[in-house]
Amino acid sequence: MKKLIFVLIFAALCAPACAKEKSIAELNPEFEERVIQALKPKNLTPWGFKSVTQPLCLFFFSDVHGDARALDRCMRFYDRYEKYFDDAVCAGDVVEASVLMDFSYWGKTKGAEKVLIALGNHESQKSHLPDGEKGYVLHGVSYERYFAPLIKNWNVVNNPDDTWYYKDYTEKKIRLVVIDCMMRKGIDDEGAEAQFAWFRKVLTDARVKGLHVLMVNHIPLYNMAPIECNFTNLNKFQGDASETVRYQEEIEKFKEKGGEFICWLGGHNHWDQMGYNKDFPTQLSFCTAAACDYQCEVYSDMMRVKGTRCNDCVNAVIIDTTCDTLKVIRAGANIDSYLRPHNTIAVNYKTLEVISQN
Repeated sequence: MKKLIFVLIFAALCAPACAKEKSIAELNPEFEERVIQALKPKNLTPWGFKSVTQPLCLFFFSDVHGDARALDRCMRFYDRYEKYFDDAVCAGDVVEASVLMDFSYWGKTKGAEKVLIALGNHESQKSHLPDGEKGYVLHGVSYERYFAPLIKNWNVVNNPDDTWYYKDYTEKKIRLVVIDCMMRKGIDDEGAEAQFAWFRKVLTDARVKGLHVLMVNHIPLYNMAPIECNFTNLNKFQGDASETVRYQEEIEKFKEKGGEFICWLGGHNHWDQMGYNKDFPTQLSFCTAAACDYQCEVYSDMMRVKGTRCNDCVNAVIIDTTCDTLKVIRAGANIDSYLRPHNTIAVNYKTLEVISQN
């Protein structure tokens, strides 16, 4: 009898630890109804007779930093709702700290091979290890490590060995352009010039084909100013990708010639950031908080607690070119320390007007 009582007490104490961890989908039961509503295209007539361009929907996250558990949770969520997404995109920092860190976990995670990757600073830098070699690797090394095993699954257009590419969603009239943030002068001079020359041609081609351009770059834009909204960190706001200034100048020329630009997507800072470069006030930028909980509380105004909804951070990013709207639906990390909700937001990406937020 005493033995039975002991077993029952031990089982009761162990039950919470043994309980199945709730998935992102279970912690965000309202996600599906929100994405269904957000994907409803904007009719151009009151009667709905005129055909409209369907919105593009991306599963978007960033800054996994070698967190295999976080990536597995992300991909399980993507698998459940894949029918709503046109693609999955990760805006960089897939390894923990440096190019010397383990990346094998990515290939071992079911579904991760489908995710389009924009390289971050940690994919190129050699530092962050005791007595580690300083400096950066060239883009050819990065390609072999991060792209070569995966890029065949992405259906993108790129030159051999280059860590930048584009993908067209012709029916949605959108070209997604992904650049490598470490292609900077002083780091990889040859790669920096090759990427920029390529970018100019890609912009011209998009304009000729009538495709709206959506950019992905890991590091937030230079000289940033915030848009007043819930998806802006109150404690810090910054951008340091000075190399992107000449890219933004080319986008302005593209727009002057009739090209359509949507926005920049990124990560890097580990907090939500909605804003623009002060010198280019009509180029919207949205950087997402980190998918991992690696040092998130150091940088962000949002607590990250395992086992709760706030542990995770992934997004549905929806682009409706019919009404010039960027819509973000957050799954996880939905409230910050100031009790501001980070559930949904809709922004006119031409006027930068916040249409709604919750």
